[in-house]
Amino acid sequence: MEHRDDNGRAWIAWINDGYDVSLQGGLADPAIYDDGLEGVTLPEALAWARERTQWVIVRPRWDPGVHYWAGVGPVPEQHELGQDVVPVLPPDAAAS
Repeated sequence: MEHRDDNGRAWIAWINDGYDVSLQGGLADPAIYDDGLEGVTLPEALAWARERTQWVIVRPRWDPGVHYWAGVGPVPEQHELGQDVVPVLPPDAAAS
């Protein structure tokens, strides 16, 4: 499956005591920005993100220095995250 980010990129990160999620520019409209949700659970953040885009990146509570792929399809072959490998978020991690 070819990955596309036409609808923007969702970024999820653990901040203080919950996850914050936002939607940022994609190929169709680089100016997209939606503050999203703050202080929610990971399943809530993932649901919000996946309703809006196929491109979802998570910086989880248990591994804050690493970005994980949680989008649709395979990990994109783009190295803009500054890490050699972008691991896939384990399916059971959403329960955390």
